[in-house]
Amino acid sequence: MEPSLAVSLAGLAFTLFAGPSYAYKYQELEGSKLCDFSNIQVLQKNDQKIYLKYEQTVFVMYQKPTNKGVKNVKRFETTNGGVVFLQLPEKAMLLDNVRMKPILNECKNI
Repeated sequence: MEPSLAVSLAGLAFTLFAGPSYAYKYQELEGSKLCDFSNIQVLQKNDQKIYLKYEQTVFVMYQKPTNKGVKNVKRFETTNGGVVFLQLPEKAMLLDNVRMKPILNECKNI
């Protein structure tokens, strides 16, 4: 496993299991987000489905349940599960679920 992927996964695990963080303002699901290398646009149509635009691609993503121990995290996946969007209280991330690599990380509201 590459060191950067291991560090990202360790950070994600810490974020998910550390409990709620009140120091951060909770992000809105909809809107533009500035990420580490690019921007994404999240358009919400209803509670179960969102449209996410990244570069020239629009992903239709459906909300999936998270583990009972994971609080304040919204998880959305494409129908084939190839791309995952995680919305945490302090940031969001877009993941390539097939290659197990982050596409965009540290996405915050702008």
